[in-house]
Amino acid sequence: MKKIEKILVPTDFSESAENAFCYAIELAKVTKASIVLYHVFKPFESAFTTQSQADADNQQHTTEMLQALQEMKETFGKNAEHISLHIDKGAEESSLLQYCRQHHIDWMVMGTTGASGIKEVAVGSFTAHMMRNADVPVLAVPDNYTFSMPAKITFATDYNSKDLQALTYLNSWNNAYFGATIQLLHIDKYEKDKDAQEKALQQFREKVTHHLGASGNITFRHEPGDHITQALLQITLNDKTDILVVKPEKREGWWNKLFQKSITEGTAHHVHIPLLSIPEND
Repeated sequence: MKKIEKILVPTDFSESAENAFCYAIELAKVTKASIVLYHVFKPFESAFTTQSQADADNQQHTTEMLQALQEMKETFGKNAEHISLHIDKGAEESSLLQYCRQHHIDWMVMGTTGASGIKEVAVGSFTAHMMRNADVPVLAVPDNYTFSMPAKITFATDYNSKDLQALTYLNSWNNAYFGATIQLLHIDKYEKDKDAQEKALQQFREKVTHHLGASGNITFRHEPGDHITQALLQITLNDKTDILVVKPEKREGWWNKLFQKSITEGTAHHVHIPLLSIPEND
């Protein structure tokens, strides 16, 4: 089993990031993981200052940001153990991805919106980028969402055999830490006839059973939906799903619609529960 031993929490000092940090602290208590509270900034450069002045300014900013991380740790993680602080200088996205690779990060936990305060999107563009491109699972925590032991985890599947790899990781992690029910949810427009749909479900059920054996508490659900993203979010709201799990896609599809300002008819359907992406390499 691949354990969760090191959790990275990127912060821009927004309320969303603070909330994700609080969630990560509780998650770390369950998994016995350490936490890295991480901030990255673009170093100051100017044609109107000397290199020595720029270096001094960057050092001063590093000191100030470390102090801000320390204050964040003391405010929200005062009684938590194994929290370290790290400041990086460089481009935000590439620095964060590189840090994960070089320091053997197991999970990343971050807020769904950042300091820009953009609320009309389901998940902010930076978080979406991390979920698509990180080599580790990324858990996006909605604003004001507090940690609770999950009783139901829903895995959105299109019955693709590639889902089995992510499901294996999810099932192993779930058995070790939570013991929740994993619901495999497939939504389509019922463009196939009913017999074809039942056959697809049965074939995938057999693949899952063969792949995982008797381990885990797994259920299957096949639902219609003209708007897959809207249906997915509504179903998980109604059935009290605690975590929604997806495999990130770079191609156009329902995954990308999670990150658009308007999903259907001009209304943003916000992700209301933590959203976990599991990359193919996990």
